[in-house]
Amino acid sequence: MNDTLVKGYKFKERLSYMLSFEYYLLKKDKVHSLTFKASDGISIYIKKNRTNIFDQNRFYTGLNYQVEKNIYLELGYIKIFQQLSSGNRFYNRDMASVIINHKLKIKNQAHIKEL
Repeated sequence: MNDTLVKGYKFKERLSYMLSFEYYLLKKDKVHSLTFKASDGISIYIKKNRTNIFDQNRFYTGLNYQVEKNIYLELGYIKIFQQLSSGNRFYNRDMASVIINHKLKIKNQAHIKEL
């Protein structure tokens, strides 16, 4: 197996930081809760010989609803602002997201503590 990248792709070293916030809007006995979520993340290149340092900023906001004990539905909005390699042009994207999250319980997890 070869460690090189596929032709046309470049390896980019970057550092990312994300700040997240969650707030329960409705909480009913561990089931049927409604949570507001928001996060903002920034990525910067760490290689010193680049013309541009900023890579991208991602903002997310959404509502998460617990349908059953282990099933969640989340509707959200993502704003991505990304600098192109030219340094003076940017992608500016607005996206909707739909997430279905199913938590599986695996047997013999007595030694793992839940946060």
